[in-house]
Amino acid sequence: MTMSNQKVMRIKILAVSIIFTMLLCTVASQSYENDENIYFGEQKEVGDYIIKYEEDNGEEILEVGRWTDTSFHIIKQIDGFDIYEKEGDTLNISENLNMEIGTAGWDKDGRFLNVDIIANKEILSSGEIDSSAPSKIIVSQDDSANVPFTLENTGFLNQTYNLSVETNASVEASFSFQDFNVTEVYVEAGEEESVTANLEVPDSAELGNYKVLLIAENGERLSEELQMEIRGAEVERSMELDIRENYMAAKPDETKEIPITVRNSAGFGYRSESTGAALENVEIEVTAPDGWEHDLNPEGFSELDTRERQRSMLTLDVPAEASPGDYFVEISTSSEKASIETPSEIRINVREESGMSSVGLVLMALSLAALIFVYRKFSRR
Repeated sequence: MTMSNQKVMRIKILAVSIIFTMLLCTVASQSYENDENIYFGEQKEVGDYIIKYEEDNGEEILEVGRWTDTSFHIIKQIDGFDIYEKEGDTLNISENLNMEIGTAGWDKDGRFLNVDIIANKEILSSGEIDSSAPSKIIVSQDDSANVPFTLENTGFLNQTYNLSVETNASVEASFSFQDFNVTEVYVEAGEEESVTANLEVPDSAELGNYKVLLIAENGERLSEELQMEIRGAEVERSMELDIRENYMAAKPDETKEIPITVRNSAGFGYRSESTGAALENVEIEVTAPDGWEHDLNPEGFSELDTRERQRSMLTLDVPAEASPGDYFVEISTSSEKASIETPSEIRINVREESGMSSVGLVLMALSLAALIFVYRKFSRR
C-alpha cells in the first residue's frame, strides 16, 4: 500500500470515528435519566412499559414488560437474590429504554428497590387529559361555553403543555388557569392541574353539530373530544316583575310582607317566533325610604328557564317614628343579559293612630245615659 493510499485510509477512519462520536453525543443528549424508588408490591409505568417489584411463589421478582392486545409480554425478569447480585448492572429493555439496578432499602413507606431509568423524553413524558363537561354541549350564536378539564402529568419529567383547540366550527378559543388567561400550563411530574377552555361563538357562526378537540402538547399530543351543537341566534331574553299590591296602608311600627314574582317572559306569546333563553344570575334590588328596614328572601335566582317564574318575599318594617304620609319603595330586577329598565313602585300610606274612636264611644255612652235619665224623670209625671 502506497503512502498516499495509507493517508486516504487514515482520513476515512478519522471521519468515521468523528461521525460515530457525534452520533453517540446526539443519542446521549436525547436521553434522560430518572432515579426512582420502586416499593415492594408496586408497579410503575414508563411509557408503554411496566416495571413490577413484587412477590411470585414466595420469591421476590423484578419484572419489566408491556401489554399486547391479548396478554402481558415479559421482556426482562430477575428472581430472588439475583436482584441484589445485579446491583449496578444495566438492563437493556429496548433501543430507547435502559434500566440500571440500584440498591435495596427500607424507609417509612416500606421496602424498596432503587432503579435508574434511562430513556428518551417521549418515554419518560406521558400525560392524560380529561374533561368533566358533558360529551355534547349546546351553545347559541353570540354566546359562549366554558369547558373545564384536567391535565395530569403521569410521566417522570416536569412538563409544560401548550394548549389549543381544533374544530371546524367558527369559535374563538382561550384558556384560563387560576384566574389568568394562558396559552400553556406547567405541570409537575405526578401532579395534575385544572384548566378551563372558553369557547366564544360569534353571531355569524353556522348552525350545526361540530367536533371539538381540546389539545395539550409537549412532544406527546394529548386530546379530549367533545361534540358541540350551535343553535340559532334568534334568542329572546326578557323578564317581568309582578307585585300584587302596589298600594297599601300601614301604621307606624308595623311589619308588612309583600310577595314579588319574577318571570322569564322570553318566547312568551301566541305569535312569538323567537326562541327563549334562560336567564342567569337574576338579582332583585329594593330601594326603601331612609330608616326603613327590609329583608328579601331570596335576593335572586341562579337561573330562570324560559317562561319559568319564581317568588321572593319582601319583609318591610315601618319605623315607629314614621310620620303620616305617603312613602315609596322601588323594586327592580336584572340578569346577565336582560333587565327591566323602569323599576316598579309600591306606595305605602302611613296613617296616624287616632284616639277619637275611644272619645266617641265615651260621648255616646254619656248621651245614652242622659236620655235614659230624662225619659225616666218625665215618664213618672
